[in-house]
Amino acid sequence: MGVAGILLAAGEGSRLRGLLGASKLEARVAGVPLICYPLAAMALAGVGEAFIATRRERASRLLGVARGCPLAPLVYPVESWRWWAGSAWTLLDALEALGRGVYLVSVGDHIYEPVIASRLLEGCGEPLCVAGDSRPRLADVGEATKIRVGGGSPLFGKSLEGYDYIDTGVHLLRWGPSIAGCGPLPMELNDLKNCNARRGLVGVVDVTGSLWIDIDSPRDLREATRGRARVLVERLRGLMGGGGGGEG
Repeated sequence: MGVAGILLAAGEGSRLRGLLGASKLEARVAGVPLICYPLAAMALAGVGEAFIATRRERASRLLGVARGCPLAPLVYPVESWRWWAGSAWTLLDALEALGRGVYLVSVGDHIYEPVIASRLLEGCGEPLCVAGDSRPRLADVGEATKIRVGGGSPLFGKSLEGYDYIDTGVHLLRWGPSIAGCGPLPMELNDLKNCNARRGLVGVVDVTGSLWIDIDSPRDLREATRGRARVLVERLRGLMGGGGGGEG
C-alpha cells in the first residue's frame, strides 16, 4: 500500500450541528457535502484509498455520503472507541487498527487545495509533518492553531503569540514505533503534536500561498459559499467535475 488517507470525522461540530441536525461534514457547500472536499484533495494529490475515522454510530452514514462524492479515493470506515477523549485518540484508534504505514491525515472540516497535500508528500523529512501557512488568506486566524518554530522544536497552540505559521489541519504521518501518545485522557491533536515535537519527531512544511479554510461556524459556511473563499470552493468543484447539484 502507498500513502493512504485518514480523515478525522468524530468531532461534535457543535456550532453547526444545531443548523444541520446531523454531522457538519454532511453540510452542503456549493451543492457538495463538506466531507467531499478534503477527500477530493487527497485523490487529486494521488491518494488511492482513505479511511474515515469516526464514532460507530456515525460511520455508516458518513460512509454513504463519502461514497457519493463526485471525486474521492476508495473510502472505508475505521471506528474510534475513544473519540470522546479528543481528536488525538480518534487518530490513534485509527492507526492501531490500520497498522504501520504512511498516512495523509486531514481534519474533516477543512477545504484546501490539493497542492497542500502534494507539498507534504514531497517535502516531509520527519515522522510527522504539518502543513503550515505563514500568511493565510481565507482562514480565521483568531480561532486557528498557531505554530511557533523558533528555538528548537515546533510548538502548537491556539493562543500562541509570536507564531510563525497557521496550522492548515493537513499532516503527513509515518506511523511506527517512533510516534507515541502523550499520556492520559483527554488528548487533542495539538497535544499529540507537541509531545512528539519535544522528541524531535515533528516538522513543518511551508505551504504559504495555497488556499484553505476551516468550516467551523455559520460564518465560515457563508464565507465558503458567498464570500472570499468561494474562489477556492469553485476551483475544487471544477476539479471534481462540477458535480453535486446546485448552490448550498
